[in-house]
Order: sequence, then C-alpha cells, then structure tokens
Amino acid sequence: MDNGNPAPVNNLVYFLGHDASTLKDLGRRLKEQQLALAQFEHPAALAAAALDRLPAVLILELGMLPQNSDIAGFLTNLLGTAAPGPALICIAESDGIDARLRSVRAGAKAFFVAPPDPAQLAAKTLQAYDSGSHDPLRILIVEDDQAQAMYVAMLLTKAGMTARTLSEPLTILSVLAEFRPDLILMDLYMPQASGAELTAIIRDHDQFYDTPILMVSNETDADKQIAALLTGSDGFITKHVNSRHLIAFIEHRVRMARWLPERRAIIAKRGAPSRLLCKDLFIRTLERAVRDGTAGGAGSGVLIIELDSPQQFIDRLGLSGFEKLLAQVEQLIGRQLAGADVATRYGEFSYAVLTQRKDGAALVALGEKLRRITADSSLAPNLANVVTTASVGIGLFQPPPEDALTLLARAERACAKARQNGGARVEIWALQAGRSENRIKTLIETALKSEGFVLLFQPIVTLGHVQGTYFEAQLRLRSPDGDLLPPREFFPVAERHGLMTAIDRWVMEYALDTLRDHRIRHPDLRILVHQTMDTLRSREWLPWLREQLIRRDLKRIRPVLQFQVRDVRTSVEIAKVLFGVLRKGGMPICLGNVTNSPSEIALVGQLGVALVKLSINTLTQTNIHDLTALVEQLHDQKALVVATGIEDQQTVTQVWNCRADFIQGNYIQMARDDINVSLAA
Repeated sequence: MDNGNPAPVNNLVYFLGHDASTLKDLGRRLKEQQLALAQFEHPAALAAAALDRLPAVLILELGMLPQNSDIAGFLTNLLGTAAPGPALICIAESDGIDARLRSVRAGAKAFFVAPPDPAQLAAKTLQAYDSGSHDPLRILIVEDDQAQAMYVAMLLTKAGMTARTLSEPLTILSVLAEFRPDLILMDLYMPQASGAELTAIIRDHDQFYDTPILMVSNETDADKQIAALLTGSDGFITKHVNSRHLIAFIEHRVRMARWLPERRAIIAKRGAPSRLLCKDLFIRTLERAVRDGTAGGAGSGVLIIELDSPQQFIDRLGLSGFEKLLAQVEQLIGRQLAGADVATRYGEFSYAVLTQRKDGAALVALGEKLRRITADSSLAPNLANVVTTASVGIGLFQPPPEDALTLLARAERACAKARQNGGARVEIWALQAGRSENRIKTLIETALKSEGFVLLFQPIVTLGHVQGTYFEAQLRLRSPDGDLLPPREFFPVAERHGLMTAIDRWVMEYALDTLRDHRIRHPDLRILVHQTMDTLRSREWLPWLREQLIRRDLKRIRPVLQFQVRDVRTSVEIAKVLFGVLRKGGMPICLGNVTNSPSEIALVGQLGVALVKLSINTLTQTNIHDLTALVEQLHDQKALVVATGIEDQQTVTQVWNCRADFIQGNYIQMARDDINVSLAA
C-alpha cells in the first residue's frame, strides 16, 4: 500500500479564494486549454481535495492565510510534503513589497494584485503548468577548446539549461542521436572539420535538419561570417559574448525553432474529437497565413459561425447543458475540416474556421454546410419548439488584408450582416466600391466621435540588454465593409482636412488609458505613440498632455513619443526646444523611418532622441558592414536602435549581426488589438 501523497493530476488547477467574478472567466479560458479549475473557499476543503488529488497549479489568495504566516509552511501543512508540489501563483490585495517577497520565498511562479486580469492569470497559469512538464533546454557545445567549452557550459547550466560539450566533431551524428539537443553552439574553426562543414552535414540529415545551429567564433570578416551562415546555420555569435546576450539569443532561437513542431501539433490536433485549436494558436496560424501569402486564392477565407439567439438555449438547458450542446457543435464543425483547415471557438457563441477550398463556390458551400449542421434537431432533442440556427460570415483574402485582424473583421462584418438579415444564412464579405476622399473624411470624423478607430499593439522585442517591455501603438480605421484601413490609406486625407491633431489626441488618450490599466502589474511597460509636429506645435497640446497624465495618475510611467524624421525635419529648431521640454517631463522621443543619411544621424544627436527606428529600405538594402557601422554611429549619438519590418529569418540574422537593440515586425509577431495577450505571453 502506498502511504505517500498522490502525484499531481496533469489538468487540475485549484483556486483558494473568494473572487467569483475572476473565476468564471478564468475557468472558461483554462477549459479551452484542457485544464480543469476547482474553487475552494476554505483551506480545510482544499486540504480534503488534495488528499485525493493534488493539482498541477495552485492559485492562492494571500488573504486566506493567517496573518503574517509563512506561505510555504502554510502549504506544507495544507497539502502535505509531496514533492514536487503544485506550481504556485499568488494574489494579494495590495502591491506591497512584503507580499511580493513572501511569494518569491514560497517559490511562486507569478504574483498578481487583486483583482487579476483573467486573461493574464490564465496565461500565467498555463505557463506555470507547462514549466513543470517541460525539460530544461538541451544545448550541445561543439568546441575543440575545452576551457572555452566548459566555461560556456557553466553559464548555460547556471541559467537552468542542460549543456553537453563535444570536442571530437566527427562524432557529432552519434551524439546528436543520443543527446537530442534543442540547439547546437558550433565553433566555426576546428582541426578535424569546420563548423560550416558540420552544419552542412547536419542539414542533410533528416532527423536533425531543423535543429537550430548558432556559429561561435572570433571571426570578424563579414564575408566569412555570411559564408558560414549560408551553409544552414541560424545565427553568428562572437566568442566571449555577454552571457546574458548569449542566453537570450539561445532562448529566442529555440522559441522560433519550435514553431515547426507547433505546426505539427496543429496537424495532430485534427485527430482529437473536436479538432479545434485554442484561440491564440488559431490567430497565430492565421497571422502566418496572411504574412506568408500561403492562402490567397478565390477559395481561401475565414468563416465566422455564430449561433442565433443563444440565450434561449441557456434559459432552457442551463449553462452546463448549453456547454454540452456546444461540445456537440464543435465535433460537427471538426468533422467538416479538410486538408490544412483549422478552427477555434472564437467567442462565447461563435466559431472561426480558416480554410482553403478550390474556388469561391466551394467556400460558400462549406459555409452553407456549417450553417445546416448547427440546425440539426438531434443536437437538442429535449427542446421542443426551439430550433438551433446559425449565421455564417465569410471573410476573403482578396484583396490581401493588412493583417490577421483585418481578415477577421471582414468575416465578422459579413456575419453581422447575416444576423441583420434574419439569421440562419450565409453572407460573404464584399469590398465596397470606391473610397472617395469625402467618404474617408466622413469615416474619420465619425470614428473620432464613436468606436470607428481600432488601436493595435505590436511588440518591439529587445535583443537582451534593454530593460522594459515595449510595444508600438498602431492605428486602424474601421470601414463599413469591415476592413481595418492602415494609416497610409487615411492619414493623407486627415492631413489635408486638418484632422491629424484630433487623431493624435485620440491615439494618445487610448494609449494612456492602456498604461494606466497596467501601471501596477507592468510598471516597465513602454508604448510608442505616434504624434505629428503639427500637434506638438499647438500651444495647448503640452498643458493638455500634462493634464491627461495627472488625471490617470501616471507619475512614474510615460509614453514614448514617436515622430517621423521627415516630419521633424520641417521644424528642426522647434523640435529641439519642445523635445527638450518633453525629456525633462520624463517622456523619451523615438524618431521613425531614419536612413543612413549623415544629416539624419547628426539630427538624432542634436535632438537627444532615445530610440531610432531604421527605415525598412535602409534595413533591407544596406550590406551588413555598412548597417553595422550605421548602428554604431547611432549608438554614439546615445540612441537605441529598432530594426523594424522584420518579415523573414534572413532579416533576423542580419539584424542580430548588426547589433541593433530591438527587432519588430510581422515575422516576430503581428499587431493585435489585445495587449493583454502579448503581455501574458
């Protein structure tokens, strides 16, 4: 008989606390990830449940503990001495250092101030759950210098990775088969075989062709570095690199390499009963389809299927019965998926399907089929006189959408039209003919008064040595046909009609609201907010901005104000004065679309700019030697450099080698309308 405590059940999450409002949303989000949430309002009830089954994750409201008690001791008494215990997440009533310190000492994976944001709490719960099931990263160090190899292995081991050294390069295939590394650090110059030669051999091996390989050398010749990269390696690192940079780059490369297994996981998911993905994975799949252009024919599209009149089912079946009905709907939808189709539960009562059919007629036929199967009377045979119907909207890839959200907006607009026309029908999105200047002007004016603008947030990823979490706020204008128009399509109209200052204020207020909402949980959040010189020159703008900051209690957190270099060059002397005032107020300046022009480089120093975003043409059309020199010149001007417009792996490698401080682009992550998702990730 086993007298020990039971091992954690993989999908259990226990919540000890009273926050019912958070729990409802949290439970739904965790259920989408196949995790089961159970709430306990008394420690004794939790202890009784733990005797039967320990959870994988425990979410603990610190207010449930006796005053000043030790968290670890409390949990030991409550759960026993099982090892390993559940991953711990703590929630406190205030953001005091004492509560945080107690949580850290107890080994908590995350800390929240009540009430926590359900999306962030769900993401941290999943992260804590995964941390217990994933082995440490395995890194193979191929290096003939034993001292250098052992030094790097020590650094990686201290960072929680499993490192193995290899000084006999000709044995690499057998070591790869045994060790199965997540990444290889490969010395470029070795006696028996060069790193480039070994990389070519590995890339020709079916089992290891997608294992990330980073070249390591003191080689400074750019041509030789590029030649080594062309053999199939994923990046180039100079020896004696800062340990923090090395670890950050390794983790980044492994994350990127895992995109391929993620795609395999998508295929495997299709064999599950419902064959539906979680929403976040679905959107990432859609982002790649938009970015890569893999879906663009007349039969490519996104379908939104939304149940009509769901409340009548909830009233008759109750929530649990209604969820059972939705489970049947999910299975029926899953059975209609074919080829590379993917689907998700998109909203409370809706589903989304990304599909490629042979033509537009086949796409509409799929929509009709999905509409019909939801009206199957066998779904709810106990509901007399109640008919299950659905509205279906189809969003098209043509003309090419700006991003995934634009494509989803097209489908949502078509679905809304189906509902407005009585429901139980399929509508296909159609681009409205003509967008005249007057029409766009009216759209802008209406958007300023209502909800016509959408602000997206795209991460700006640090390459390892800059503190803070950076995003760029990107504006879109919602059109009547459901498209989200990018600035290039409506800013010129706004400029001609004197509407840019009003737009700038709208963007600023929305961004400041976002900073306010996250100032406690994410004090290191930085948002780049676009503004124009016309707005800055306005006499009342600076007092207005100060008032907005005070109103939101943003004493320690500030936006990063972004101006286009072309715009600034029209008013350099005014910019010098006003930028100085803004810097004294704690607001850094970012200069966008900067080229390798000597006058623009000098301007960066004259204006005291904190960040510089290189123009896309400069980034893609400048050789690595000149690009590195440009970055060094900007660093000499005390500015950090953002390489934007990253659309492929080749550009990532180039950016890494030129030593930019940040990278940004759709290849890294597309902009999204919910900053919480990216913050949680």
